[in-house]
Amino acid sequence: MAGTLFPDGGVLIRGRRFFLILLTVLLFLLLAVSGASAWLLLAQGGLAQSVALLEWASQGTVRIHGAQGRLLGPLTLEAVEIQLDGDHYRLHELSLDWVPQALLDKQLDIPCLRAERRELQFAENSTTTLPDSLQLPFALHVAALEIGAISWHEAPDPFACELSATLKSDGHAYQLEALHVYLDAGELSGHGTLAASAPFALAAEAELATDSTAALGTGSTDSPRPVRGEGAGERGNGVSASTKLAKSLPPALSPNPSPASGRGEASSVSVSTVPHALIVRMRAEGTPEALEVQLDGIGKDFSLAAKAQLEPLARQPLKALQLSARGLDPRRFLPQAPRARLTLAADLKPDADGALAGTLRVDNQAAAALDRQGLPFSRADADMRLSWQAAPYRLTLNRLRLALDAAGAANGRVDLLWPEGETLPQGQADLEIVRLNPHALHAALFPARLNGRLRFSGDATAQQATLALADGPRRMEAKLDHRGGKLAFSHLLLAQGKAELSGSGSVLLNKANDWRFSGKLQHFDPAAFVDRLPRAELNADFAADGRVLPQLAGNLRFQLTSSRLTGLPLAGQGDLA
Repeated sequence: MAGTLFPDGGVLIRGRRFFLILLTVLLFLLLAVSGASAWLLLAQGGLAQSVALLEWASQGTVRIHGAQGRLLGPLTLEAVEIQLDGDHYRLHELSLDWVPQALLDKQLDIPCLRAERRELQFAENSTTTLPDSLQLPFALHVAALEIGAISWHEAPDPFACELSATLKSDGHAYQLEALHVYLDAGELSGHGTLAASAPFALAAEAELATDSTAALGTGSTDSPRPVRGEGAGERGNGVSASTKLAKSLPPALSPNPSPASGRGEASSVSVSTVPHALIVRMRAEGTPEALEVQLDGIGKDFSLAAKAQLEPLARQPLKALQLSARGLDPRRFLPQAPRARLTLAADLKPDADGALAGTLRVDNQAAAALDRQGLPFSRADADMRLSWQAAPYRLTLNRLRLALDAAGAANGRVDLLWPEGETLPQGQADLEIVRLNPHALHAALFPARLNGRLRFSGDATAQQATLALADGPRRMEAKLDHRGGKLAFSHLLLAQGKAELSGSGSVLLNKANDWRFSGKLQHFDPAAFVDRLPRAELNADFAADGRVLPQLAGNLRFQLTSSRLTGLPLAGQGDLA
């Protein structure tokens, strides 16, 4: 899944704001009925004229492509683009069916509103301002609100598939009922209400349920959830893609609401019905400016309890967090994630300056090497302070301790800050590395007990990182500098006794990420550093250059002298591309 589901606090309100803009678009088209002629109502040309008028009235906020059908419905729009405060929303293949005569009763009745794909692109530093009111002069009923896939702009895969819900409003409050959407982590269901008048009281309940396969931690992709890019628009014989998918789900995970409910509550899922299923329930109350959220999770060898205070419109939306989790396996939520069995504890509260401060601790009862699809650490804890209200943004980790189980340990302090518009941090970091065993991190690497330091320092003009590790005659050294759009490896050394690999290089931070690297091998034996490589004694000079984007490419020039490979003499020169 590309990207994060909630990149900043404003996204919660952006969703509601976006819907109101979309509703205005549709309402403008539909209310043209009231003063239009039969040509406007019944002809394709009438729809085209109404679309042109809407685009003109929106002053560039809304653009509509490929309008087909009639104002009386049904109608389809190939694409709808909405620009709002720097954010960009694009709906693909929007279809609408509505009941015109319901307007006589001051009700906008829409049996089905569906978009095959919704694409999101949020401006980096955009802000969200609440309107004075969300009230409507009529009642609203969208019986089937459907979105086939939701993705970030230019992301290869959607992060959500087959969203369905019912939306109602009496003009004074909105009700979202029977919400169901499929994520990589499982099926999310829920319901909620939002008042249309300030301060916009909000209440919501949701439930995330993994299916039995994902909960077992197998990482299988043979999940009954929708395949990305498929399902959207599969309506053969009047059966929607979500209905087909529901038939293949275990009964306890069926996306159909309970017949006894009728109110759209999140369906109750029994862990005993679906062995090893993992359930996380959420309750939220408050307003868009201040929310109290409670999370509870249950599952086989898993529990979760959390309370959070959120300010979704603020730059730093998380204001306080108390969290306790046991038996958390990242692979239960993301099939491609490494396996682990984590116990988490966090107690974060605002300090006198409004920063989020407190303690974090993570224990891993199933530490494993990276090549075994695991996480190699057994414990990590620190005193954290996060200040993200205004630039420069700052993260401080004091008394940071990282235990790598058989792989060693790291201890130190991190104090980083990001000025407005800067990607790379400034500040300082100093970590002491103790008995680092690369072989315990990955079986292909050499066994050792490396000790040393990793340091970082940076200001507005340059940043520098240095690594110096040693275990007797074995040494690893590196120096990385960033200055003026250039990332330079000014020193790289991998040595064991008289055997050395040394070199230097750089990467330009331009569109293609042009790179170059040159170095020297002296009595170098790659088998001393990477297991399963052949024994050798290499003496060579080499140089390489190329680019990273749009795809990795490069040229290598080398000259070997007085070398041996598996005991056989080796010499020569060459150019590779």
